[in-house]
Amino acid sequence: MRKTNRSNNKKTRRVSFEDKLAQLVGEYRQEQEILEALEEGSTEYNAQKSKCDKLSANVKRFVERQK
Repeated sequence: MRKTNRSNNKKTRRVSFEDKLAQLVGEYRQEQEILEALEEGSTEYNAQKSKCDKLSANVKRFVERQK
């Protein structure tokens, strides 16, 4: 019988992790650029700040889950 190749699965998971992380960080950076363009203290600024904080927390949780 032929042995299964387990290292290939690990490599696939790592690639998908890197892709997902790049996507999450990209979304965060886009929203952060929008936030920087807004006037601090406005309602739009506060809503965008909340959105950025949530995205940042999602990235942190995603990285912690992979450890």
